[in-house]
Amino acid sequence: MPVDYTLYGGDHSLFTGKARAYMRYKGLHWEERPATREVYHNIILPNIDAPIIPVLQTADGEYVQDTTDIIDFLEARHPRHQYIP
Repeated sequence: MPVDYTLYGGDHSLFTGKARAYMRYKGLHWEERPATREVYHNIILPNIDAPIIPVLQTADGEYVQDTTDIIDFLEARHPRHQYIP
């Protein structure tokens, strides 16, 4: 099954963990990739302009950085089983 989102982050990042838990709760089609040196150089820095994780990439090539912004972005796209009261 093709993925709709790619989450770039770190295993021990609490912010990545929060985004990961949210995406699992929502049942989204996504995959997680570690933010390696190559990912920072080729994906994160060119699209975010800062070496910060987590970063969400959509299948359409949109990028969202910051856990709160990622959750707000996804809530607008997937309002079923609303996460934010």
